[in-house]
Amino acid sequence: SLFFQVGGVFAQKKKVKVESPEVKAKIESLILDAEKKIDNPLKLNRAIKRLGFYLNMYSNSQTYISPKTRRSVAIRLIWIFDKLKDYGMNRASKIWIIETIGFEDNSEEAHQFFLRLLRSGKKKYREHALWSLSPKGVHGDDIYDEIKKMVKKGILEKSRSLPALKKANSQRALPEIQKFIRKTDDPKKFVSIGLLLCSYDKPEVLDVLIDRYLELRKNVKSIHRQDINYIDAFSYKSLIKYIEAQEGEKVKKAIIALKDEGLSGNRNLPILKKKLESRNIKTRKAIVNFLEYQLKHKEIKRDKGIRILEEAMKNEKDKELKVRIKRIIKEFKERNNLSKAWFVDVNFFLSR
Repeated sequence: SLFFQVGGVFAQKKKVKVESPEVKAKIESLILDAEKKIDNPLKLNRAIKRLGFYLNMYSNSQTYISPKTRRSVAIRLIWIFDKLKDYGMNRASKIWIIETIGFEDNSEEAHQFFLRLLRSGKKKYREHALWSLSPKGVHGDDIYDEIKKMVKKGILEKSRSLPALKKANSQRALPEIQKFIRKTDDPKKFVSIGLLLCSYDKPEVLDVLIDRYLELRKNVKSIHRQDINYIDAFSYKSLIKYIEAQEGEKVKKAIIALKDEGLSGNRNLPILKKKLESRNIKTRKAIVNFLEYQLKHKEIKRDKGIRILEEAMKNEKDKELKVRIKRIIKEFKERNNLSKAWFVDVNFFLSR
């Protein structure tokens, strides 16, 4: 039938991932080397580091390592972990084992090992297990639920649990992160969890961060603390992407945060220029206000800013905004002329 013919063609074109014998052999030699050095703490530590380095290098280069190989490595590393006495260089080796498994494997054995660490009383290993969770390694709802239990028991502070929850299940953690941002007044926690939210790299999730920031910035004493500022909760990239993706009132709010951050400049002019073509009048007004602000504070080249505004004025349908743009252009052209005249006068004086 046609269905099976199409399916056959699809199956032929579909690429099957194959683990190369060379990669498999290299990994086997590295884990075998670690097993042989279990009685030499210093050499064992170096062997585990080397194994972790190669696994990470292969993963980053998109070299395929089969789940079977990853699971085998994890099982053998757990065996080493359990054999080691908990003192001296062995502790460092245990940390490397936790990290290597956490970053590279998501097998049942890896999960059971991490759940055991999270339930143990050894804070150092527990905390490193939380840090070592990874979307490409150990993650999942069983880990997520265990972290939630730790918070409930008072073993782990809520704000410190959120990065680990995101690694365990990013979509499930999102509402919890947003809820925390909505409620916290603590500048340090607001900044750290705000940056965690920005790491989703999705403009649509940032509404709560921008709204909450606009509330908190009213407290001038807190926003200008020397150790930390609420505005640090935004990554610059996330703010620009948000402005690029949103319209109207949302753009207007985000522009306030962008002004406060003070990092915008000439590199963002193409994005701002495109936003001036928006059908939303609130968006266009917000961008015009921002360009005027940037020109006043010399954050963008005056000639470039004026050219963008001139083009916007030609296309602007709203009479009030058109008049405003015209006034801004006139003001900064006059400033340009004054600057050039002063420059000529100074050069003439110096040449005499």
